[in-house]
Amino acid sequence: MRCTWLPPVIVACMVIGLTTHAKAWDGERKGFVLGIGLGPGYTTFKQKFGSYERDRENKGALVTDFKIGYAPTNQLALYWMSKVSWFSMTYGLDDKVTTTAGTAGLGASYYVQPRAPSAFVCGGIGYSTWSWPFEEDAESWMGLGLTAGGGYEFARYWNVEGNLIWGNPSKDGCETDFVTFKVTVNVLGY
Repeated sequence: MRCTWLPPVIVACMVIGLTTHAKAWDGERKGFVLGIGLGPGYTTFKQKFGSYERDRENKGALVTDFKIGYAPTNQLALYWMSKVSWFSMTYGLDDKVTTTAGTAGLGASYYVQPRAPSAFVCGGIGYSTWSWPFEEDAESWMGLGLTAGGGYEFARYWNVEGNLIWGNPSKDGCETDFVTFKVTVNVLGY
């Protein structure tokens, strides 16, 4: 079983260690940043199991968003990101399970204005996962993951962000190709 929590912990420790001299939580975007968000999403996916290919499925989802990093200026933020779509699907004989489709990796946001209110664009590259977090002995599938989007910081620390997330995780000859559209309301401490 892969240790999927270790890379984010290492990056978080490095970021915290590198930002000890940064002026954090001073109302300026420059410095340490930490954010969380929640909102609705829509995930569409197609799966292959060896030579067998399932029809495309579409699911409404709850989406979470997490960021931790450093902003070298008031307009550019660099961070570790994790964007996850949570939904229920049926496996086997009517067994409903919670499934997650997510992307984690290095991300960046560019704000048009140095202070709120401001529009921004964002994107990231890393790995994607397809997993069943509440099932025993279920191993995650992993692959390439990308995300692109933008949003609007309507007040200091608060923004609305929309993203298109793509992932292609696989494991042992099984593969999922997914796309998630999401809108989250986020709080971003800086």
